[in-house]
Formats: sequence, C-alpha cells, structure tokens
Amino acid sequence: MIPPSSRPLILMVDDVVVNLKLLGQILKGSYQVCVATSGRKALELVALNRPDLVLLDLGLPDMDGLEVCRAIRENPHTRSIPILFVTGREEELEVEAVCAQAWNNRIGKPVDARRLLETIRACLEGAG
Repeated sequence: MIPPSSRPLILMVDDVVVNLKLLGQILKGSYQVCVATSGRKALELVALNRPDLVLLDLGLPDMDGLEVCRAIRENPHTRSIPILFVTGREEELEVEAVCAQAWNNRIGKPVDARRLLETIRACLEGAG
C-alpha cells in the first residue's frame, strides 16, 4: 500500500452516493479521495485542494459536468488538472465535449474497475 501522503488526490464528483461509494472502494489504497455532490462544491474543492485528477459525472443537480469542466479549464490555476468523465450519458459528451476537447477521457457506467484504474493511471502519467 502507498503511504497516504504520497498518493495522488482524486476529486470524485457525483450526486449519487452509491456511485461515490463504488468509486471510493475502487480507489482506496492507491489514491487519496475527496468528494463533491454538486458542481459548485466541486469547483470550490478544486480551488482549495488542487486535486491531481477529477472524476466527474455529467448529470449534477446545480450545473452539468460540462459546465464544471469548462470552469476548471477557464481558470489558469486549474486548467491543467486532468478530467475524466464517469457517465452513462456518453452520447452527449461525443457531441459537445469532443469539439471543445476540454476533458481527458471518459468511462461509461456501470464502471469497470480495471479500466477505470488504467485510465486514471494514463491520465496522471500524461499530466506529469
């Protein structure tokens, strides 16, 4: 197990607690995690904690994931943080986000643990 202080910090953003628990179980032992259940809270935590990566759901109660993504990319202090969408609404990402190329990758729901960990590792290596 990697000591907590040397593990990358991942911000998990989803308004469904069951999804957050599942992601947390997959990430425990390898990553530190913090959690947001709304877009506004996510942006607050990004500014405060400067996570190494953001796992972002598309459907949030106050603003959608694409808005959160754009806000992160528009801030010069946070624009380099990798963003990985975890969503069952991939067709919307294809239409809107591919054009903007504002996110690094996506994982469909239900989440495949092995693929998620591989994709996170690739995003973090690409950011370094």
